[in-house]
Amino acid sequence: MQPQAWPMVTNHNIWKLLLIIGLMNCTMELVQPGWSNGAMTEFEPGSEKALSQRVMEAELIFSGTVEKLEYSLSQGTADSQGALPYTYVTYRINHIMKGRSTNRDRLTLRFLGGRTPDGRYLEASNMPQFEVNDRDLLFVVNNGGTDCPLVGCQSGRFRVVKKGVYADDGRPVVGINKGHFLYDNQVNSSSAPLTLERVKEAIMEEVARLYSPQELQAFKPVQSAEPGMPASLPTPQDESPPNVMTPSKMGTDAIKEEDRLESEALKHNQGNPVLKKNPSR
Repeated sequence: MQPQAWPMVTNHNIWKLLLIIGLMNCTMELVQPGWSNGAMTEFEPGSEKALSQRVMEAELIFSGTVEKLEYSLSQGTADSQGALPYTYVTYRINHIMKGRSTNRDRLTLRFLGGRTPDGRYLEASNMPQFEVNDRDLLFVVNNGGTDCPLVGCQSGRFRVVKKGVYADDGRPVVGINKGHFLYDNQVNSSSAPLTLERVKEAIMEEVARLYSPQELQAFKPVQSAEPGMPASLPTPQDESPPNVMTPSKMGTDAIKEEDRLESEALKHNQGNPVLKKNPSR
């Protein structure tokens, strides 16, 4: 590609030129060439985990291809509602960026949902869906011990189509800026996604920044999930308000004036006990 010549700088367009330079500096970190700055992108640090956080939480990061799908009911446990249908997704591992698998080039992941022996299908909300020959880049954590063994579940899976990388919902990944993935949210987008090689390179740079070779070797290998293994849904947390002690009723619901005054004094005293002065003798 031939470099473009800069326009002649005059007093008339100096401020416009400075603005263009500023915008270029803001978007030069791993942004796909040809991507339109007018595309709607997602860059909200609180809405999705940063790349460094994904790397730290993941026990295994790899790219691979789906070889096999199996459906099986889990074994019921004492704290479960009985057997649950799960989908077992077996990957052929193509490249590992962090961690390792006990089976080296194969790994089976377990996801809540799937077909039951009587022909019904349980589809869990916000759970990735897989097909044989899917090519993915995955951030794996707690395989077999949770309903979705990916960091952030759906956001822990990136789909690879040809050489481009897409979010699980199909949005193209068009850049990585300040440690966050940038997506083109336009309908029927024609933006060119980042290539798999560029995304892998960014991940490996982050892994090298966070861990020494000795630390990487010390990571425990990730085991494949076995169909039919025991599983139970997580116990929901009790979010009901705590019990509030109410004053005993002495024939009326009104609080005594003395208690009211003491309560106000306690508030003004920043929560410290209010000590009454002894009456003068």
